[in-house]
Amino acid sequence: MSRRRLGLRFEVWFACLLMIVCLFASGRSQNKRFVTIEKLGALKSPGWQMEVSPNGESLAYDIDGDLWLIATKRGSGPRKIGKGTMPHWSPDGRRLAFYSSVSSTLQLWVMDTGSGELTQVTKLEGGLKPDARTRFTGWVGDPLRYDWSPDSSKIVFTSKVQLDEIKNGPKDKSSTGTSPLIFTSRTPASWSLIGVFRAGDYSGVGYTSKGGVDFNQSESFPTRTASQIFVARVSSKEVEQLTKDEAQYFNPSWAPNGKEIMCASVEGRSLIEDSDIASNLYILEAATGRKTALTSGPGIKRLPYWSPDGRWIAYLGSERFGLRSVYVMPREGGEPTNITAKLDRSVLFFYWAPDSKALIVSALDGVSWPIVEVNSSTGSFRRLTQGEAVFWPFTVSKSGALVWALSDGSNYKVIQIWVPDDKTYTLLNLNPQIREWALGAQRVIKWKNSQGENLEGILIKPVGYQEGRKYPLIIDPYGGRANSFMGDTLLANQTLAAKGYAIFFPNHRAHHIWMNYMKNAEYSQVARGAQGGDIMLDDILSGVDALAKDGIADPDRLCLYGFSNGATAVSYLLTRTSRFKCAVSTAGSGDWTLSYFLETDIAHTSATMAGRTPWDDSEAYVKLSPIYHLDKVTTPVLLVVGDKDTPDRLLNYVAMFNGLRRLGRDVTLVRYPEQGHIIEGSAIFDYWNRIYEFFDAHLKL
Repeated sequence: MSRRRLGLRFEVWFACLLMIVCLFASGRSQNKRFVTIEKLGALKSPGWQMEVSPNGESLAYDIDGDLWLIATKRGSGPRKIGKGTMPHWSPDGRRLAFYSSVSSTLQLWVMDTGSGELTQVTKLEGGLKPDARTRFTGWVGDPLRYDWSPDSSKIVFTSKVQLDEIKNGPKDKSSTGTSPLIFTSRTPASWSLIGVFRAGDYSGVGYTSKGGVDFNQSESFPTRTASQIFVARVSSKEVEQLTKDEAQYFNPSWAPNGKEIMCASVEGRSLIEDSDIASNLYILEAATGRKTALTSGPGIKRLPYWSPDGRWIAYLGSERFGLRSVYVMPREGGEPTNITAKLDRSVLFFYWAPDSKALIVSALDGVSWPIVEVNSSTGSFRRLTQGEAVFWPFTVSKSGALVWALSDGSNYKVIQIWVPDDKTYTLLNLNPQIREWALGAQRVIKWKNSQGENLEGILIKPVGYQEGRKYPLIIDPYGGRANSFMGDTLLANQTLAAKGYAIFFPNHRAHHIWMNYMKNAEYSQVARGAQGGDIMLDDILSGVDALAKDGIADPDRLCLYGFSNGATAVSYLLTRTSRFKCAVSTAGSGDWTLSYFLETDIAHTSATMAGRTPWDDSEAYVKLSPIYHLDKVTTPVLLVVGDKDTPDRLLNYVAMFNGLRRLGRDVTLVRYPEQGHIIEGSAIFDYWNRIYEFFDAHLKL
């Protein structure tokens, strides 16, 4: 047989094989299911803290209030051990502590890893109440941090304790009585709103039984409290209150010598007022509670941790709304060193390496949340994870094992492990069902704005995308989104890709999110002040233009969708451009800066947005406020808010609706009576059905 005939037979055989493979792949693709809100709501995610046992053989984590254990060997399966959150191993590995509310209130429990026996260690009346405000601008779970003593016999934790009421405060707590309520400069600013609106105020933040955040919607005046340090003896279940003043303590960390406890304190400053908040580190004698200041001066210092050898202390430090960095100082005190200065990225959390020679940090680097090893002496660093994705949460064991949850465009919370002298492998995929979903292809895109600055964002193509065809584009301007799986039920998500829309998440800068550092401080702070709106407009529209130029987006079919911070951006953008065919604004603020300054107790936040106070520069507030420019809005708008959201949001949506209605604009206001800032339960399905109909009416040909 000639070589030519043999070659032809091979080509025919290969073509047939390729056709079979393509038909098989097409069949599998056709069998995949479209994404729905129900499916997104069922996605599983580990809580704020997962932790590897000291010997590196087991991983503890929680999912929606359920506590799980899994061996770190390949092929292992998880087992549920009870109800709980924030698991933390004892140094000897024989016990696992966690928060649980199976006794009706949030308490600390311990599991004996040998027998599996569960024991309630604390029985504080009303439950443990870590102060949620001690998170500052950090992770929501940070105030829940607690620690074991080195001998594994005691646990140090924090909880709020009731104090005497402030003198010259309200003379009558009743909002229905005939006596007047009297407020002075000494009463918290937030009290002035209580009883005025059914939605309450910002003062009642606490933690739910699952460790989530709960905003107390009570109309009564709150009790004045201070966060204190407690020590619980595991065997006897005796609990001792170690601090008893009004300094406010949080983030306790037990010293390796067992004799000292390090913590942070705001030194009596209010956690809810509009003044600059500062905190410092203190060392407490574990036996007596006597305290010694370790740091002083301005700035926020929190989450302190001892190095394993006990010679060094590391903590997260920043100015208020500043870039979060890791500082290292000798145990005896002295000048702290910003060990992540060379990294020049905001740090989410960190651990000491087992040898005390490095720190393992989670950094925010634009569309990626990498894990980075930083030398504790030189500050030199190297990335331990690769690719533009999210590696969070993560944990480091005393054995050197590194574990993280990977999320990207086609995976959500895949727990992976790296063991010294071994390769990375997948320990557990918490959401394998995603493989069976028909997803829009997700990728990171990069472009330049009109100033030639480099920007990046995330694009999801429609399911079944065809090259050369232009698609309607939905822009979600929440800002700071990472290249994770877009499955949040309140942000733009894969359900829109299933309905034929392209989705764009620009990582833009803006006046109201400049403190959410996507890159370094210089990159983000340029948007601080009245010019921030102009920068946001340029960043977003230049990205939209880039997608239109690439032939992906139809420039005549653009729509805005925003929730919370994203909704604030939407409201502003509508006053600056008429390029969008429609817009959805949910749970944002129509007049973010002025309302926050005058109606809430966090005026410092709004001042950072406008750059100055309204009496210093009223024009800056007018420029950034959509309310004063509603006459420029020509885009059909769907406004959505929960009646139990904060008063400023609810009132501003009513103001926006009535203003646009008076101007004769196409506007619809949807209010959910029993919903707060987060729309959930059966309301979330009604919510998205309305949005799908709204988009289809304005964007489908």
